[in-house]
Amino acid sequence: MTSKSTESQEAFPESFLFSSRLGAICGILGPLIGFASIAIAIGLSPTWFNWWINALSDLGHPAMLGGLNGTPGLNPAAPYFNGGLILTGIVTIIFCTHLLMFFYLRKNIIGMIGTFLFMISMAFLALVGVYHEALLFPHAIAALGFFFTLFICSIILGIAFVRNPSTRIEGIIALIMGVIITITLFVGFSNLVPWTGAAIPEMIMAIAGFIWIIPVCIRMYRYGYEM
Repeated sequence: MTSKSTESQEAFPESFLFSSRLGAICGILGPLIGFASIAIAIGLSPTWFNWWINALSDLGHPAMLGGLNGTPGLNPAAPYFNGGLILTGIVTIIFCTHLLMFFYLRKNIIGMIGTFLFMISMAFLALVGVYHEALLFPHAIAALGFFFTLFICSIILGIAFVRNPSTRIEGIIALIMGVIITITLFVGFSNLVPWTGAAIPEMIMAIAGFIWIIPVCIRMYRYGYEM
């Protein structure tokens, strides 16, 4: 009795670490951490953050508060914003490793390429938090890398999902989101829109880039790699 119980306890962590359920949980948890950290950072910045004139990255600038209102001190929102992005990138990369298994088992090269690009996108997202806005050049490279790889991988993954009958709906969602990201990327920062800051198009692209994960994770949690 004791021996079987010990074997069961030792087997559980290993099976869970390599289970599709862990991947599904990370796929949902990663974006939630990111959006929650943005919400907390905005809540800590009511006197100066403005959706129409600011960029989301302003929330991660360690001295933005003092720079805008002339008072000394650090921006209290910065650790939440930057830390949240780093954690989102790491947790979502774990999801990507499980998504990669789904495509690998089907020898779906397009899906594997799309997943690798999504992992790169999440690495860029984490680097946005590491290289905050005060570190101008590396921050700009990380931010541009994140958004450009995000729209490319959304379209590629959409095509890969559409090719699999059981994930066709998820593929259509990913393709639509990829189109939304593309349009926002090239129109959202133009003179055709009423805002002068980057926060609104950045949020639109972030939501579109992650929303397809929800139905994929639900299916992955229920059916495993056979989804």
